[in-house]
Amino acid sequence: MTRRFLLAAVLITLAGLTGWGGCSKQPLEGHTVNWLPWDSIQPFFPTYERPIFLYISQARCPHCDSMEIIFNRPEIAWYLNEHFASTEINVDADMPVQIMDTTLPYRAFWQYFGLKGVPAYYFFDTTGNPIGILQGQTQVREFKQLLTYVSARHFGRIPWTEWAKTEEAQVDTLIGFW
Repeated sequence: MTRRFLLAAVLITLAGLTGWGGCSKQPLEGHTVNWLPWDSIQPFFPTYERPIFLYISQARCPHCDSMEIIFNRPEIAWYLNEHFASTEINVDADMPVQIMDTTLPYRAFWQYFGLKGVPAYYFFDTTGNPIGILQGQTQVREFKQLLTYVSARHFGRIPWTEWAKTEEAQVDTLIGFW
């Protein structure tokens, strides 16, 4: 009797590990973030069908390097490509940044966006209004939650602290799975 039970337990475990047991989640592979140039997104601000995700980084920033690892995860790249128009601005000290019709030097850019450090993440709604700002390195789980929260249009409607307790906010950190 215990032999049959042990055999059944092993078979069920193997079925779950191999995906044979009917697991509906399939790993996302081969995705990279489709970073659009900042100047190509700006004309769409009045009427864009997806929220806009602006990632601000800087060379020689260890926290930005950590975020690059997160952006290289296939499920993160897939989600950003499906739910956002994503753009990145690298703010090195010697590079002015073009915002709308104005070229801003390094310090003016930081003041314009109220930056206190990098990496920084700005979310804009489909009309170009900022709807969320986060600065500093974040972990995979929190970043997945943030992307879900913004893409589902919860920002401004449901407080983060309430939403974080919902089933929708419970994301996993398995690589390749959303």
